[in-house]
Amino acid sequence: VRNSWSLLMRATPTTPLASSISRERQTITAVDAATSTYSRVFDSAPDVVDVFQVNKPLPGMVERTNRAFVYAMPVPGTGVTIAVDAPNNPAFLYSTTLTRP
Repeated sequence: VRNSWSLLMRATPTTPLASSISRERQTITAVDAATSTYSRVFDSAPDVVDVFQVNKPLPGMVERTNRAFVYAMPVPGTGVTIAVDAPNNPAFLYSTTLTRP
């Protein structure tokens, strides 16, 4: 279980930039060491499962692979993770997440 605060900014070609700050709780639901993947759910959306591959596209990053591609980079030793949408996604997403105790 990971508790965090998130600053999320998103927009699409037809909607203006919107932002939100939220308190979140994530649970890792599966880990596959052979494929370097894990899945997670948020308590706020338990029916939405995200699957991530570790060290893709670059070492130290993670890539969401089962829905719109998102690339995330944890900043070592800080509890901060920065995430952005993949370049081919027509929407825009930027997220900064801070792990909380």
